[in-house]
Amino acid sequence: ADGQIQTVVWQGYDSMTSNDMVAISTSADAGMTWSEPELPSDPLTNNPGDINLAMSADGQVQTVVWLADPIAADWCEELLMSTSTDAGVTWSEPVVLLEGFSCLRDALVAMSADGQIQTVIVEHYLNNDALAVFRSADGGVTWSEPQYVGRLFHDVECCETTLLVSDDGLTQFIMAEVEDEDDAEHVDVWHSTDGGVSWSMPERVSYIHDDSPDPAMAMSADGSEVAVVWDFSEYIRYSRYVESGPTGPTGPPEIVDGVVSIDGVCDAAWWHLFTDVSDMAYYEASVACLYNLRITTGTSGTTYSPNELVTRGEIAAFLTRTYQTATGMSCSGPHPFTDVTDDRYYYNDVGCLYSLGVTTGTGASTYSPDEPVTRAQMAALLARMHDAITGDTCSGAHSFTDVDAGAYYADAVGCLVTAGISKGTSSSTFSPDQIVPRGQAAAFLTRLYASTS
Repeated sequence: ADGQIQTVVWQGYDSMTSNDMVAISTSADAGMTWSEPELPSDPLTNNPGDINLAMSADGQVQTVVWLADPIAADWCEELLMSTSTDAGVTWSEPVVLLEGFSCLRDALVAMSADGQIQTVIVEHYLNNDALAVFRSADGGVTWSEPQYVGRLFHDVECCETTLLVSDDGLTQFIMAEVEDEDDAEHVDVWHSTDGGVSWSMPERVSYIHDDSPDPAMAMSADGSEVAVVWDFSEYIRYSRYVESGPTGPTGPPEIVDGVVSIDGVCDAAWWHLFTDVSDMAYYEASVACLYNLRITTGTSGTTYSPNELVTRGEIAAFLTRTYQTATGMSCSGPHPFTDVTDDRYYYNDVGCLYSLGVTTGTGASTYSPDEPVTRAQMAALLARMHDAITGDTCSGAHSFTDVDAGAYYADAVGCLVTAGISKGTSSSTFSPDQIVPRGQAAAFLTRLYASTS
């Protein structure tokens, strides 16, 4: 941790055996001088690769893992490891953790701050790619049998793995870039909260990619927070795992998704899939924002239908997702509307709006989910959702001559002007009776999100 003890590992050459070997050199004076290379490799193996090293916080415990070809059988590979307990001065005889397989790669090792809990992973082809995990609780002296955390893969290729272990060794994360049977690439994450004894099912944190997302992962020392970042069509996305509690991790992490933007809100021109949204349209950046925040997935995989009218059912779904994204809280509840049945995709969303006081419906028992939304209705819904998200009452003045002072939405229009959600259809008109198309709705929702975040 103080940088005094440093170790480097590389593929070296042993002139005595004419084999390529693992070479290790150590410095005990912050890199000023270095030891003669140690060669802890098994003399019965050749071509070491995927060499990786981990060390304890004080540098005393060090473990190196690598893959190599047995000289007697060039068609298969072995996973080997060697450990030092004296800051790299001497090394144990290599131990074979896995042998007799023709396809191993990406061998990694990580350990707790004291070096006692150690974990090794390797990608291993077993009809389908899998991640084999080995665990030691005694500083690398003995090792568990392999546990395959990636057996759920089917006809996939897994690569670009990362392994992280917290200081106490209890919280561990594995990240892998996964390619499925359709050649689409994803980023998957597994976690353990018991020192690698058991592992979660894989969490898919990324969208589908056409090419490599090049993911990276980092973790706080206590394991309470982990960030995963990856490339997404010229932009960087991230997912963040958070374990909260006054005494440390309290259970499986909660996944919190987000995006990296220019100013932390939602105004960067992010990428989207929709071919019917022109990059010249005023709402293009808003549609991209909603897509990246997962507030919309469009009307199909490649269409957003910006000119279609927004229905009251659709706006319920949009507003609920905006609320959940802005607050990080789920939202649902009962409602009295007989025209919103539980087989409609927005059933719980309408319940959310009703429970928050954002809507009371079009009647005591009706919501009219298939009716289009007017700008007057949109103003009322947006203003009430603004209040629900912020906990404050939003109000303000406006100069629109077509908004009657006694209209039910008059105060809401003032709120939208004050919050920067709407400027009207001109300097003196709001056009309250106009129907809202999906493109315009995207602009409204994005400004709502920005004004409350």
